[in-house]
Amino acid sequence: MKKILVLLFLCSLVFLFSCENPLKPTLEILKGEGDYFPLSIGNYWRYSSKLNDDYSLKVKELVFHIDRFAYRIEKREGTDYSSSFYSDVQDGVQIYTSNGWTYIIQYPFVKNGGWIYKYGETSISFTFEDWDDVQT
Repeated sequence: MKKILVLLFLCSLVFLFSCENPLKPTLEILKGEGDYFPLSIGNYWRYSSKLNDDYSLKVKELVFHIDRFAYRIEKREGTDYSSSFYSDVQDGVQIYTSNGWTYIIQYPFVKNGGWIYKYGETSISFTFEDWDDVQT
């Protein structure tokens, strides 16, 4: 009788721990193999949109900015040029704004999670929904 009770108890434990609690929210962490914002001197991105003017970003140099080493990124929009400072940190990439360092991209990507980008009085909320293939 003891053997049956022990066996029943062990089976109950296995069953209990193999079931997923439907009330517990799950975080689906979406991982990829790529470097989604590769900061290396000479890297270049060109953006084209139906909503805004086309512009490009180019990583120009590595400098010490405020409190850390950062990449100076030159933005070209038409004939206008401006610079921003981007810092590669362990959990993403930060940009220096009037509010200090803020995330432009933050890892890990968590489904339906995200981060907030702050610039002056403006806050933009980014939400990661899913992976999608993009032709470049």
